[in-house]
Amino acid sequence: MKYFRLIDDVDFPGRWHLGDIHDVDNWAFMHSRPQSLNHGVIDVYKSGARMDFTFSEVFGVPVVSEKVRRELIVFPEVDFFPVSINSHESIGDFNVMVTLASVECVDEERSQFQKFEEFDPVRPDKAGDYRGFMSLRLDAVKVKGLHIFRVKKFEVAIIVSLVVKEKLQNAGVTGLKFLAVS
Repeated sequence: MKYFRLIDDVDFPGRWHLGDIHDVDNWAFMHSRPQSLNHGVIDVYKSGARMDFTFSEVFGVPVVSEKVRRELIVFPEVDFFPVSINSHESIGDFNVMVTLASVECVDEERSQFQKFEEFDPVRPDKAGDYRGFMSLRLDAVKVKGLHIFRVKKFEVAIIVSLVVKEKLQNAGVTGLKFLAVS
């Protein structure tokens, strides 16, 4: 199966930029829904054209339209948390997409990357984790048929299968790009 990294389309014409979710640790959305909050609120950091898929500015939380939620709700690897977008205009329904699965699947021989070192001055707690990728390639065998997941030790990367990519493209979803990783 082919896999792709979901990338926020930073070249989307006149795009909006969304802030963080109020009253909750935004990292909490990495793998689960916060139990202490039933509905979130997000500010528009910079006004512009709404998109069906957007990463929030600081924490990179994936905020998706109802169109995206309808397409992806069939996959057990994701959950959705309702949010409102604070703006002077009526925006519609949005959700945070929570990616429940995380897989250790980087093909280090085919990838180019940097890792955090043991005595890293900024993040010594992440020693051994990936700092960044110049080229990310996955070992598809290790993925075991999942359609949506994060890369273990590089949790900011959300990966989708060709099935998900085609589903989103056929639905006309705006605001995202796909980067081949397999």
